[in-house]
Amino acid sequence: MRADGKLLTMAELDVFAGYGRRALKTMSSLCTGAQLDGGDVLVAEGDLAGQSFIIVSGVAEASVGGRAVARVGRGDGVAVRAVLDGRRSTATVVAVGPMVVLALAPHELARLVDVTPTVEARLRAADGPDPERLPRQTAEWAVARWGRRRSTLGLPAPPRGGLPPVTEAWPGALGRSASREWV
Repeated sequence: MRADGKLLTMAELDVFAGYGRRALKTMSSLCTGAQLDGGDVLVAEGDLAGQSFIIVSGVAEASVGGRAVARVGRGDGVAVRAVLDGRRSTATVVAVGPMVVLALAPHELARLVDVTPTVEARLRAADGPDPERLPRQTAEWAVARWGRRRSTLGLPAPPRGGLPPVTEAWPGALGRSASREWV
């Protein structure tokens, strides 16, 4: 991935949208573009994540205990929270077909957050809700991702006392760019 192309691609992703050229250039120097084939494992459940990823194109399937739980696509993060928090991965994520990703090693992700502190909340939001903190986390994820407690479809805000589990209707209604398909 050429440097100019990487800057343009990053600027189009929600995670990096709105940052100036200088900030994008700094952030892009920390990311490595990679192409993956279908069947490639981005991260395995229970392993310490050696890298985190932001998906540029393509789709990957996340599974927990061998059961598919979600599909992730353009603009979504993989293993970001595991790397930031030094935890084990909560899901196995496998490329469904050809993919292009921005890969960040733990030291690169730490540097990215040091250089641009405001990107951490966006990266965590791109990684989806934390399964250890659901359902409260789902509302925080929606706020971080879209800046409000409602979907872009104009649906009512989720109840403050809690949300339905991720596998129920509300998260599927988010459908912002249809990049995340809940299974």
